[in-house]
Amino acid sequence: MEQVLRYVYQVYLDRNFTKAAEHMNICQPTMSLAIKKLESFIGAPLFDRSSRNLELTEIGQAYIRFIKKSMLIEDDLEAETSDIIEGEKGVVRIGGTHYINSYVISDVLTSFFKSHPNVEIKLEETGSEKLSQMFYDGMIDVMFSCNQNLVENNRHYHVFDDYILIAANDDVLPNDDRLLEYALTASDIINGKHKCPDCPKISIESFKSLPFIILSEGNNLRQRCFNMFAEKNIKPNIALELSQLATAYSLAAHGFAATFISDRLVKNTPSKLRFFMLDSDETRRSFHIIFSDSRYISHAVKAFIDEIRASLV
Repeated sequence: MEQVLRYVYQVYLDRNFTKAAEHMNICQPTMSLAIKKLESFIGAPLFDRSSRNLELTEIGQAYIRFIKKSMLIEDDLEAETSDIIEGEKGVVRIGGTHYINSYVISDVLTSFFKSHPNVEIKLEETGSEKLSQMFYDGMIDVMFSCNQNLVENNRHYHVFDDYILIAANDDVLPNDDRLLEYALTASDIINGKHKCPDCPKISIESFKSLPFIILSEGNNLRQRCFNMFAEKNIKPNIALELSQLATAYSLAAHGFAATFISDRLVKNTPSKLRFFMLDSDETRRSFHIIFSDSRYISHAVKAFIDEIRASLV
């Protein structure tokens, strides 16, 4: 791809000529001049320069779509060439939330790293919405998701399920003996009692007065929590918004507020922390490893997918 198009793409990412030039290790006037020459050739600007943060014009959006496609083709060609010449080598770019990376695939990543010393692992960690965009932009090779639209529109393998629970300290729960009929302990969760068909499930209405710790925007668990509240026409009492599920869990254990957690986080916890299964279809999440149907899948990426399937399924 022509160098000037790489300049255009970097400016698009940074929304600023100076920052883009720094990332490309060139001087800003050189980059600006190259892009202006391209715009002169086109006969229209690629960027709206009227605001501090540059925005793409309609022509600029068309160019970025073309650049992204060109980059994907170049990446695929490089990966396939590397496979032919070097075999199972190269790079695996993995996208996962903090929850996935820390509590689901950490053992598999470690095992894969040790058994494939010639493969470079690049691990992206951010919210599920941003990961989806990175996946479609070709910035990651594989990701883990329970988003049904994302699953249905890409190649995928089911790898695990998890269950969303309410976690609340006794100091936060209302003084209602009926709640104890539905309360589960950490040992119950570890032993899988919450997955049994006869496990009692409670309505979220029983917790409508509780303060809740909710995950921040861009997280699948946040959306599911709001869906569960909406099912019962409840406006949640949000005490705090956080980006990390583990932090919310820790604060809930210490009695700050109630929160929603995945059963995969539950370990030995204070005895005053209770868990509740809700009577909502939103509580069960089916996670898949996802990879593009239109991209070349390298030997290294295939090896990682195989290891994930062997370890988690």
